[in-house]
Amino acid sequence: MLQASSSLRINKLDEFEQVIVEQARLACVAGAEATVEDAREQIAEQAGSGRKYPRLPNRSSAPGEAPVNQFEVLHDSIHVNLEPEIIGIGAEAAVGAEYGVYLELGTSKMAPRPFLGPASVVGEETVQQHVAAIPAELDRI
Repeated sequence: MLQASSSLRINKLDEFEQVIVEQARLACVAGAEATVEDAREQIAEQAGSGRKYPRLPNRSSAPGEAPVNQFEVLHDSIHVNLEPEIIGIGAEAAVGAEYGVYLELGTSKMAPRPFLGPASVVGEETVQQHVAAIPAELDRI
């Protein structure tokens, strides 16, 4: 009888582990998706208050503002990366445009135009909401 009880507890622990890992993965994916969506919205909706360059279709962003969507390249390059061999069970918001890092962090000649950092706050809130729901999932076991 003791063996059956121990086996049952181990099986329950295995189920708990599977639920926790799956729910953590879903929380990470949802957080990355929320970050990507918010970053894209910032860029798409941004009306720049910076300089107007003759070769660009829109007025550029001022320091501290999210970048202005000039040619859709930056906007369209923001995506969710789900490659498990790189990031494990999670997900990440990534920017494919090489110049994205210079806009986000700035350079010695240009102040930052952050878009991914502010968007990550929305992603973090989404992850926290999903993680808070994990105990309810465990109660179903």
